[in-house]
Amino acid sequence: MTFLQVNLASQVCSHSMYAGIDTLVALGKMRQEAKMTADFLKMVNDTFDLLNGRAYGGSIHPLTKSTREVDRLDSLKEQAEQWHTKKKAVKSRPPCFEGLVQAINAVISLRVELVDNGPLKFMLTGRFNQDCLEKLFSQVRA
Repeated sequence: MTFLQVNLASQVCSHSMYAGIDTLVALGKMRQEAKMTADFLKMVNDTFDLLNGRAYGGSIHPLTKSTREVDRLDSLKEQAEQWHTKKKAVKSRPPCFEGLVQAINAVISLRVELVDNGPLKFMLTGRFNQDCLEKLFSQVRA
């Protein structure tokens, strides 16, 4: 059984990779079509950042009642809803694409419930992901 190596995926879908491809396209060292790949990598990187906020302040901002991150999440969700794969002229939508849209919907709903209509002033999205559970279980096992 093979496992996804998240660290490799996060390196490929990074801002550095986006900037490198974008620069090479601008310098004419890569074909113009590569710009779409660069834009996709930036969008995935931005989505990961928005879904992984762990501290108040810094480069990844928490979700509050009025932050541009909320608009960015909506925009990323709309774009992800359009994703599909194409094999032999047949379009399909892998479950991971739908899973990402559902995760974004959940974060948006939680922000409305906990921040807009609830007791919180901000929400750190990184506190909702599986890493926290893995840390807890590792502490329980120790």
